Amino acid sequence: MRQLPFYKSPMMMSKKIYLLLCTLAWGWVFCAVANAQNNPAAAYGSHFTLQGARYQPSKLGLGSERVQINLANAYGWFGNNITSMGEVERLLGGNLTSEEVNEKIEERLGQLNRTNRASFGLQVQPIGVAIKFVRKKPAYSMRTPTALCQPEDSYIERFTISAEINERVEGNIFLSKTLAQFAWKGNKQFAGQTVDLGRVGGTGFWLREFVAGFAAPVRIGKRAKIGFTQEKLRPQEMTLRIGGRIKVLEGMMAFRTSRFSGNMTTATDGSSLGFDIDYQLNGALPYDRINADGNPVVDAENPANPLTVRGRGLGFDAGATFTFQNKVSISASLLDIGMVRYTKQTLNYAVQDQFTFEGVPITLGVGNNNLTDSTQSFVDSLTARFTPTPTQNNFNMALPMRLALQFEYKIPAKDRKGRSFNLHHFYATYIQGFTELGTATRRPSMQLGYNLNLFTIANFGLATSFGGHNPFAMSGYFSFRAGPVRLGVGSSALTYLVSKDNTTGADISFNLGVAW
Repeated sequence: MRQLPFYKSPMMMSKKIYLLLCTLAWGWVFCAVANAQNNPAAAYGSHFTLQGARYQPSKLGLGSERVQINLANAYGWFGNNITSMGEVERLLGGNLTSEEVNEKIEERLGQLNRTNRASFGLQVQPIGVAIKFVRKKPAYSMRTPTALCQPEDSYIERFTISAEINERVEGNIFLSKTLAQFAWKGNKQFAGQTVDLGRVGGTGFWLREFVAGFAAPVRIGKRAKIGFTQEKLRPQEMTLRIGGRIKVLEGMMAFRTSRFSGNMTTATDGSSLGFDIDYQLNGALPYDRINADGNPVVDAENPANPLTVRGRGLGFDAGATFTFQNKVSISASLLDIGMVRYTKQTLNYAVQDQFTFEGVPITLGVGNNNLTDSTQSFVDSLTARFTPTPTQNNFNMALPMRLALQFEYKIPAKDRKGRSFNLHHFYATYIQGFTELGTATRRPSMQLGYNLNLFTIANFGLATSFGGHNPFAMSGYFSFRAGPVRLGVGSSALTYLVSKDNTTGADISFNLGVAW
């Protein structure tokens, strides 16, 4: 009998390398973020203010349309700080040997941050409706000479309301540098050391949102007098607009690592491997029943409904926009204030344990090699130590709260009916998350955008972002209207064209609706 001196990861095999790299490559194909925290096609394009109100609630109802109906809208995104598309392409298409690929991967693992993240999300809106309530502006007369410059049919907004149903899936997977190196190369590299395993785990959720929104202009100061005695007619210096959204939430699924800390100690000669682990995992996931050992079981003959509502909660968005002389605007919003409480099909795992692994016993000799059985026994024993019997206690999960600040400069114009619109629109948006959950991240994001509005018929836009879920991204979008129909698309595919080594994510958005 003897012990294996060091644990060596099976991922060092060339076939495993190929499968891993293929998985990363296909991730870019199927995970369709200029910036995961802000969808520029909806936030900056003027044809879908109902969608843009997700990020700036006070902008609900902007534009001349009195009714908006969104019929099919989706936004999918993916981002990470582990690798780039350029790195993956060089490894897959560089005609490298398996040894060279393994060497480059080891080099990249050594360059990882202490905490590494892959994030993803999908937002789908089956239906959304916004209605603007207005009052008619007086037509020209001797008593109201200022109406002379207005369209014949002119209306002033009182307030706008909206109703939406949204499906929302978001998540983050966290991997520490230490654990990635251990999984790839084994623990020989840590011989004689005690290393911190870092942050490991993740968070994710699937929410169904029932949203009611409200926005309205607020009068600032005294109303200007109308008449021939007024020396100079000019627009109001400053206007204020406020908005908010209340969201009734149904939690369909969720998981989170609410606590994780751990150390790993490798003996100098590799004879033992020690762990000191403290973690807690909460989940609300589909299962059919709990067996006698307290573990969840999926029953193929009597499966549970995967659409079961496992949690309920409330969420709020609030914001305000100040506009100066119809050209400069400053907006501030606080998004996703709230939480969901999960009470059905919950699972809670918690471990506080110290233990030592002293190798896998094997018997050498022809016909006596029991390495396969021993390895399986080792895996089973570790699994038992890391995954104890779960409990079914309720738990709360906060929403991905974040602050959004936006500066805008507009160059206005008038259409053929005399209605004002913004021909050129420049944006600067700052977003700060308060947690590492879904869309939100504590790493701040800065986005610069430009929108060209061709007489409210077509929108062309570009946006560049720095920080957040991706170090850098560049996106483009386009939307147009044909009568009451609005159609828009957008993507951060421009990042790949500009710099493959900075392409650490992707997004795609699609918007379809009618408005009049």
